[in-house]
Amino acid sequence: MAPAVAALTLSGEVVIEFTFVETVPRARPLLFRTLRDRVEELVPHMKNAVGITERSRGVDARGVVTREAIWRGAPEEVPALIRPMVRPEALVWVETTRWDERDWTCEWTIRLPVMAEVFTARGRNAFLAEGEGSRVEMAGEFSVHPEALPSVPTLPPALVRTVVPPLERFVVALLDPNLKEAVRAARRFLDQE
Repeated sequence: MAPAVAALTLSGEVVIEFTFVETVPRARPLLFRTLRDRVEELVPHMKNAVGITERSRGVDARGVVTREAIWRGAPEEVPALIRPMVRPEALVWVETTRWDERDWTCEWTIRLPVMAEVFTARGRNAFLAEGEGSRVEMAGEFSVHPEALPSVPTLPPALVRTVVPPLERFVVALLDPNLKEAVRAARRFLDQE
């Protein structure tokens, strides 16, 4: 994992950029298509999700597949200290993906319905052939929009800069296993086939 880079925008938004890499000893087309077309079957192999429901799917004339899926997170993955305060609807996120086999990429966005205005995440996964296996390079950004929280006062930039490093570490620690988990689940799933 490359170090995350956090930035404070003029509007007070905190943007955290990140990159992760995962290798899988499976051919690129098989891994790519498993994650695109069979992700719901991966749930039993995931630690962070208890359900995935495809809400829409489309294929354009170039063969690019777009999907929207609702993910339900595993309550046991929430730290025990805060678990009693986390409502089930807070463990739901909507993932929109665009899968393009012409360049073996997946562009994605994630939004949390309960806080859609507060947090946004987007990125791109590149699937590279590596020997007989695959290397998945995940790059994206996670944005926090504090102005969307009505109960949070506007903080002076100097104070926000002191809050960003711990927030950055927390977000990267949260995103790292979650983004890699689908790829790892695909590996476990394919190992059993």
